[in-house]
Amino acid sequence: MSSLIPPSALLKDICSQYHGPAPLELVWSLMAVATVLLGLRLYVKFTKHTLGWDDHTLLMAWVISTFSDATYTMMAFSGMGRHIVCLTVEQIYDTLKWSTIAQILEMIALGFVKVSICLYMIRMIHHTMKRVRQCLWVLIGFIIACHIAVFIMFVLQCIPLTAVWDPSVSGTCYGLGVTYNVAYAATGLDALTDLASAIIPIFVIQRLSINLHTKIAIGMLMGLGVVAAACSITKAITVQGLFGDDYPWAVAIPAMWSVLELKLGFIIATVPAVRPLLGNLFKLTRRSMHSISEKLVHHSNTDHDLRDQRISSEQTMIPEQENEIREMTRISITTEPDLEQGQKRMTANMF
Repeated sequence: MSSLIPPSALLKDICSQYHGPAPLELVWSLMAVATVLLGLRLYVKFTKHTLGWDDHTLLMAWVISTFSDATYTMMAFSGMGRHIVCLTVEQIYDTLKWSTIAQILEMIALGFVKVSICLYMIRMIHHTMKRVRQCLWVLIGFIIACHIAVFIMFVLQCIPLTAVWDPSVSGTCYGLGVTYNVAYAATGLDALTDLASAIIPIFVIQRLSINLHTKIAIGMLMGLGVVAAACSITKAITVQGLFGDDYPWAVAIPAMWSVLELKLGFIIATVPAVRPLLGNLFKLTRRSMHSISEKLVHHSNTDHDLRDQRISSEQTMIPEQENEIREMTRISITTEPDLEQGQKRMTANMF
């Protein structure tokens, strides 16, 4: 059947396929959430005069992530999510260019986020739990070393780097196998550090002097690191499509998983710090709801009292009305004979 379809009709059908908006909508929706949470975190820390390196590191990650999201936007406008046969040569080059820049920026931002989480855990335990502090510092060193190595591999995949997306530029590039292995190594290290960032805080939370419900809430939140690791593993699986013949179409899915991994890291890093503010907000909401319920109960009781009073007054009015009716009936009965006698006298007088 496919042989009967004219090439122009087949091309039109292929070019109608487009999944670029999904990653783009995800990018800016999660960026809005991350921005709000970061603003709340900085507000809480500033009011308590507890700003530290973990906050500065996370702020730097947010700045880099903003540029990374801008490059994802440029990728979507250039042709990300469309089949390569539907794009011009310039669009293909632009997609490759913005994709390369986005991967580098996203990798740097993710490293800052993970370091910020570790620094925040170190500040929480202060000078206690010496072994956990040492593990966190080792994890920070491992994260920095891994991301620097991946950064160098990305930047040096072609010399000059513009040769990655512009074939007219003569340069020296790694072979496809090396690039493939670097991509898998980067995603594997991301998954490993995500798991470590999720597991180590569990030992910290157990020692904190906070109630059980708060421990469970923070533990579940930090457990999102496992979800972030799952995103990284899924990204590694979808990376294979980047080495096929339809890069603009294939890059949309790994880009989506990369954004999700980074933004989940932001949420993990920000929410525990804004817990006091959220706790006060929940208390205020609970008090407001309690006040509203009391007013509703009072209003209901008032309506019930008014209804009882109205029924009582109606019940007291009924006997009074019956007495009035009896009195009027008695008067009418006693006055009828007098009227008849008066009429007889008037008749007698007339004759």
